[in-house]
Amino acid sequence: MSSFINSYNRPNFPYRCGRASLWGKPCAFGANADGTCGGTSACLPRKSGDRFLCTRRPEHGGSCEAGPLPDGSCCQTQVACKPRRTLRATRYRLSIYGIVLLVALFGAFGLGGQLIGDGASALKNPGELSNAHARVIDNSSCISCHTVHEADAAGVLKAIFQPSGPTSIGTENRCLDCHDLPLMKTSVHSSQNCGDCHSEHKGGIKPPNKLSDAQCHACHDKKFTTFAASHPSFGATYPYERRTAINFDHSAHLNTYFEDPNHKAAVPEGKCIACHEVTTASSAVPIKSFEEVCASCHQDEIKSKSLTLFQMPELLSKPKFSSEARGACGIDQKVGLPQEEFESASLEELNPVMAFLLEVSDEDEIERESKVVEFLGTSVDGDFGPFIELLNEFDGSGETLLSGLTPDLLKSAFCAWVANEEYEAAGDIEYGGWAADEFSLRYTANHHRDQVLKNWMDFAALNDDDVLSDELLIKDGPGACGKCHSVSETDEVRVEWKAASGNSSASHHKYSHVPHLNVLGPGSQCEACHELNPQADYKSAYNHRDPLSFESSFIAMKQETCTNCHNEGQVAQGCLTCHEYHKTAGFKANMAKNQNQEKPRTLASRDGK
Repeated sequence: MSSFINSYNRPNFPYRCGRASLWGKPCAFGANADGTCGGTSACLPRKSGDRFLCTRRPEHGGSCEAGPLPDGSCCQTQVACKPRRTLRATRYRLSIYGIVLLVALFGAFGLGGQLIGDGASALKNPGELSNAHARVIDNSSCISCHTVHEADAAGVLKAIFQPSGPTSIGTENRCLDCHDLPLMKTSVHSSQNCGDCHSEHKGGIKPPNKLSDAQCHACHDKKFTTFAASHPSFGATYPYERRTAINFDHSAHLNTYFEDPNHKAAVPEGKCIACHEVTTASSAVPIKSFEEVCASCHQDEIKSKSLTLFQMPELLSKPKFSSEARGACGIDQKVGLPQEEFESASLEELNPVMAFLLEVSDEDEIERESKVVEFLGTSVDGDFGPFIELLNEFDGSGETLLSGLTPDLLKSAFCAWVANEEYEAAGDIEYGGWAADEFSLRYTANHHRDQVLKNWMDFAALNDDDVLSDELLIKDGPGACGKCHSVSETDEVRVEWKAASGNSSASHHKYSHVPHLNVLGPGSQCEACHELNPQADYKSAYNHRDPLSFESSFIAMKQETCTNCHNEGQVAQGCLTCHEYHKTAGFKANMAKNQNQEKPRTLASRDGK
């Protein structure tokens, strides 16, 4: 038999030819001496007279079932025979790899499993611990962090397939023995595989929390060489991507109100630093108190409109109060006009708050009148029970919403209206607290941060009812709270009482005003970065509840604003200069010791901070 083409499989030859898995027939020839498969398997065109036929030799698979295409090519082809290693050859290669691995392991470890040599190899000496960990962990005690890295070869093999320590997840992560990381789950880097970014064995003066741009670029597609040359452009609205909690139009105040001669005496002095407290600046620059910068213009607005809790509506017919109700008010039950001569003293409409609590509408006058009369009759003894019962139905707290309301005031006003009379207050009515006058019971604030009004606005936000919202959650509502405090709706409706928005999500961007103010100086130098936009439609953003639908009163900041200083050779411009790899700001400061430790270990930096 020729050594070039072999028609059988040699038992000890490492290759065999086959295509049975593809079209059901074995190859007619075995492997050549060089490992290639001989012969051909394709149907080939052959001209017979005036037509073409598709055929091949019998040893190559036999005749072709389908004829040629119009161009003479054959439409049915078979995949050529391909050489494949035999099972014997595969087992041989695996055995060689296993021997090589064992030799390598025995080169690093003795037959007894103990480490040999002086630790010169990287495997046996991964590097010096950082100072932070060297203070609490012995360099020689690998098992302090690597639980499965025993000293024998079996332990090393186990470590390869079941990693522990900083690169593991869950209960096997020894980092979590010392560190409690409750905020980790909120981060986009939330795998808890600390070792993915933090490398420990870098030497004493290199703390593990210092990352390089190269580490960031290993995962992030957007890479840059220098900030000025190749950093991606800022967003079209950066950094004013959502409205603030306080509705304050900087452009209107600085360019219009503060320039009005009628307001000159009340305008705070110092431009930006007149309202912003630069001494406590960080990522944001806090605003000063209402009393310091806002009260001179807005204090009187607080008491400009009261919250009307109850307003006696016009009655269409003589109400039928119970004898108990009339007796509680000292009204002679025999005195009174007949039904046909009854005329309601009040010509008012039922107020929105009470209409909401009683669940009535102006369209159904009969139901409205019936519920109002029933409520009056049960409340004339000065008991808050009916009010509290109504408020509880809507998850309100009567004790806080009715704080300061006295039983005497409630009884006096309600009894007057039961008698179909105006309520005449004893003495002059003073602003501040609960008061009744004529046909209404109302509450008026006389100072900023009035807790009762805050409670009522939170009550309106909690119930998210159009009737309540249109009465309370508007800019000209009670106390004028809605003029400055925005109302946001994401997962729930919320009144933004604090200057910083309560629904801001954490960002991977970090910025501190402190070093910039130190360089530029406070005051008018704020305008070096923040430029007013008088054409912005700022106010309309506060007419709805979406904090992300917003046009700032400042022009969006361009990259050139930063590159004036952050450029090659002047100011640092690496990834971590501006980006926080842990999503939650201040993550490292909040990294706490695990309370379950028997012996707490402090992972302080080498500077002791």
